[in-house]
Amino acid sequence: MLLLITNWNAHFSGYILNMSLPVISSDLSRLQRRLDFRRLHYFMQIVDAGSLSSAAVALRVAQPALTKAVRSLESDLDLTLLKRSPRGVKPTAAGSRLYVHCKTLFSQLEVAYLDLKREEELQTVVRLGLPYSVGAVMAAPLLEAAVEQTPNISLEMTEKHTPELVGLVAAGKLDLALISTTDRFPELEYKDLVSEEIFLVAPFNRHAADLRLGIGRPIELNQLQHAPIILPTPSLHLRILIEQKLKQAGANLQNVREIDVFSMILNCLDAGLGYSILPAGWIHREVASKRLRAASFRDRYLMSRVISLCWARRDDSPDVTGALKLIERVAAGLIDSGGWMSASMIDK
Repeated sequence: MLLLITNWNAHFSGYILNMSLPVISSDLSRLQRRLDFRRLHYFMQIVDAGSLSSAAVALRVAQPALTKAVRSLESDLDLTLLKRSPRGVKPTAAGSRLYVHCKTLFSQLEVAYLDLKREEELQTVVRLGLPYSVGAVMAAPLLEAAVEQTPNISLEMTEKHTPELVGLVAAGKLDLALISTTDRFPELEYKDLVSEEIFLVAPFNRHAADLRLGIGRPIELNQLQHAPIILPTPSLHLRILIEQKLKQAGANLQNVREIDVFSMILNCLDAGLGYSILPAGWIHREVASKRLRAASFRDRYLMSRVISLCWARRDDSPDVTGALKLIERVAAGLIDSGGWMSASMIDK
């Protein structure tokens, strides 16, 4: 409440200057001294109680101190505010007008205080972007953790491809994002969060011989040269990443089928039309439910990717910081509990 007083003194001066009373002073600091809240509160309580003695009891203030405060207020305003008699006190005409302004003032102060308290209790929205491949494993646990652990932060999650997410963070349309690229832009802050393995995947319910490639042992990349491989289209970042990995290994795929919708890739795998190369987070549920089986590549270091957090360099607000810590806790919890297969936290 004390934090409001200085501002409200300034607002209250407008009321006084609009009253049909002599202009007191153009010096706001002198005006504030003359109309301090303590004396105005005492005056209002005296009018409500109808006597100085009753007001002193209600305020728990000694009556002489109360009398002195009111007399000093009258002296500063150069006005008589109260009519005193053996039966008590009543406001003068000027006192009645001041009383109305005091009631309005303190009522507005209470409204302002309650509004500020309510604002503290409202949720702050933090806009988080996730690539499709990360949302598959993290979206639901993040939402659950946000509700339980950070009730004042509401996560507004958006799923898009990594390049779009980076652009939205840079444009201020997202507060932070989980991304799967090692490209860095100077206007953004980055923190590497998780390293996850990339697998060769096939339908669980089909024998390996149906696809002419063993799936129960580590795979050499050059074994995939003629295998039917279903991949996202070249416009998607995951495909670009896979192509970079293959190029590093000197491998060349000659039998690629392109689809840019994950559910359609799964349907093609179910139909036995080929294999796919996908990151762990994207296929965790399908492997756990025995819809897919996954084989590691022999070069696991090469066939892995890093999931990073990015946010605006100048944004160090408590809400964004709280969301960053929440995301780290959720990722670590998923990995420790086996909810994110073949992934590990990156400690830096």
